[in-house]
Amino acid sequence: MNSAIQCLSNTAPLCNYFLNNSYKEDINKNNPLGMKGYMAETFGKLIKHMWSGQHSSYQPKSFKQIIGKYAPQFTGYSQHDAHELLSFLLDGLHEDLNKISNKPYIETKSADGRPETEVAKESWETHLARNKSKIVDLFHGQLKSTLVCPDCKKVSITFDSNMYLSLPIPISNNVDVEITIFKLQDKKRPSKYGVSIPKTSTIQKLKEVLGKICKIPVENLCLAQLDMTTHSISSVLKDDDIYSHVINRDPIAGYEIPNEPGYKALKVVQKSCDREYFGIPYIIFWKPKMTTKKQLYEMVWNNTKCYLRESSSSTSYDEIQNNESEYPFKLQIRGKCGICSEKGCTGCPIKPSEKLFKFSLPSGTIIVQWQSKKYVKDKTKFCVVTTHNSP
Repeated sequence: MNSAIQCLSNTAPLCNYFLNNSYKEDINKNNPLGMKGYMAETFGKLIKHMWSGQHSSYQPKSFKQIIGKYAPQFTGYSQHDAHELLSFLLDGLHEDLNKISNKPYIETKSADGRPETEVAKESWETHLARNKSKIVDLFHGQLKSTLVCPDCKKVSITFDSNMYLSLPIPISNNVDVEITIFKLQDKKRPSKYGVSIPKTSTIQKLKEVLGKICKIPVENLCLAQLDMTTHSISSVLKDDDIYSHVINRDPIAGYEIPNEPGYKALKVVQKSCDREYFGIPYIIFWKPKMTTKKQLYEMVWNNTKCYLRESSSSTSYDEIQNNESEYPFKLQIRGKCGICSEKGCTGCPIKPSEKLFKFSLPSGTIIVQWQSKKYVKDKTKFCVVTTHNSP
């Protein structure tokens, strides 16, 4: 109701017509198609209240009661189509303000080859002979309709009066996608890119579009869906998946993977000393028989520095930098353990040492367990990304 009333209230000629009381001279209480003038009178009072300057807001109770009396479908407080209500209001105001008391019957004449301007004028005069109100002056018009007989090819042209013109809203076949990209050897925060792709695009097509923008070869780009309630990677997207079939409202992240063969991936999630997960999950890549546990810590540390500078005090950050033998976090395997062979192990801790990191499973998840609140006072900083404008 509010949107319909606001539309009519901000139609200046109609608003002025009611504000200067011109409508009172036109009220037709005897029109059997009208509402005995109640619609026009209550709408006039409503307009005056709205433009009096005395109310920051106004509740149109009387106007709503009149609407409910003559159109029971609009009673109550359920949501209704604004266009249906607007149509009812304009029709009701027109009939309450129609100056024609006795509407004559006028037979429609065929064009019979006459000029279109003549036929249009005649049709409009016929319409005005039965309808004459401020609503007609402001909102009524004509539509030309042409009908051709498929057999005799005779053309029939008519001009019909109308108050509404329905226009189709174009439906875009594209979908806007925002993706957070993590690049290898990049010590800066991850970057967020926005792209537009057809809804029927595959993940492979999405990767091709992203690859051009991010300057990452398609074969080196892995896309995954994130679960930000647990701050983890929920699934890795397959190239032949259709984007609109596999994506829900959860965000997507893209990870650059190494060119060289032999690397394995480990998902990384962060956990505060309050035992709450936070931040954007990412992936680190390690090589069996080459990567040490200390190097694993360094990989995590390099992915964390950019956030830590902003989330902790400069004193805390310098303190860590000056003591390279210690880290402000500990690493631990999450879920099924791929380090030890003990049954029921839910994740062994990883200590920073020069020993080789061994992990028997194809993939797994590492928890970054922070040891002090002072390094992660503001957890929201760990979700901040650099936004890029797409070309």
